[in-house]
Amino acid sequence: MSGNQLTTIVIVIALSIYIISQQLGERKVRKLTFILIPLFAIYETYNFMPKSIIPSNQLVQVMLTVLVGFIAGVIQSKYTKIYYKENKLYMRGGKEALIAWISLVLFRFLIRTIFNGINTNTSFQASEWILYAGIAASFGFRSIFLYLKHPQIGEFFSKGGRTE
Repeated sequence: MSGNQLTTIVIVIALSIYIISQQLGERKVRKLTFILIPLFAIYETYNFMPKSIIPSNQLVQVMLTVLVGFIAGVIQSKYTKIYYKENKLYMRGGKEALIAWISLVLFRFLIRTIFNGINTNTSFQASEWILYAGIAASFGFRSIFLYLKHPQIGEFFSKGGRTE
């Protein structure tokens, strides 16, 4: 593993830890987390995926990762609390949401290791799109299920993010 690959992995892990830890704290409901983050992850999936033929082992990996992302999104939506505070809509994930995120990331690295081996010359960037697909699935399905479960989210967005 080269120094650049190790640096990339450390940066991705650090960013993942930061994003995951944000899920536990109280935060305002915003279009950013409901719409833009899943769209950004979809864009990055497309941006990093192979432009020619996608290897069959990567197709299997992406299907498994999206399935686990779906499960993580369902778990996150089930345990995320939505509530009003000072006339503003807030959300807070529980420890189950944290476990779902950690499981998604660990599953992705486990699947990559199973398919590519531990001492592989395949760069992280060559299959980075698969992790983005899992993130898109997790954020996307969490957003969809929270929207369906909590009508106040739809009302909040229809008012342009205002509660007055």
